[in-house]
Amino acid sequence: MGTGATIQNGFGEVIFDSIVPQNAGGGGGGAAAISVTVTAEEEAPYGPQWIVTAFAACADPLAGQQVIRVSTPFDSTDPKPISAECPAGQVATGGGAGMVNDPAGAGNSIIDDMFPNNVGAGIAPTQTIGLAFVEDPFFGSWELLMYALCADA
Repeated sequence: MGTGATIQNGFGEVIFDSIVPQNAGGGGGGAAAISVTVTAEEEAPYGPQWIVTAFAACADPLAGQQVIRVSTPFDSTDPKPISAECPAGQVATGGGAGMVNDPAGAGNSIIDDMFPNNVGAGIAPTQTIGLAFVEDPFFGSWELLMYALCADA
């Protein structure tokens, strides 16, 4: 139904790389999410120990549950806006986001936003919207993955 995560003792020095809903097919189309995988890394060398905790909001199966995944191009464009939209007749119960970086660029691009679309009071969201950008100078390739957890309306 939904995902979440927290970083303890990171104090702005540790950033999320991904909060990704996983399904039996590996995270994309047609099947309900069964878990969430969360990764984070130090933005720069950071001495204290830190902890990442992942959260999965679970419920009895809903009709039509599925994970929708979309991605930006794998290039040096900055920033990268994106949205993952549920098919017609479905609503978004949650979402997720993930980064794919050129190995030399790890930690330079960050997920800044991940939120449901605001369609008005009493109307369920239908997509997850996200934005990522390059924080430190980096001109290599990277991509943002966006996920919507969808179910029949």
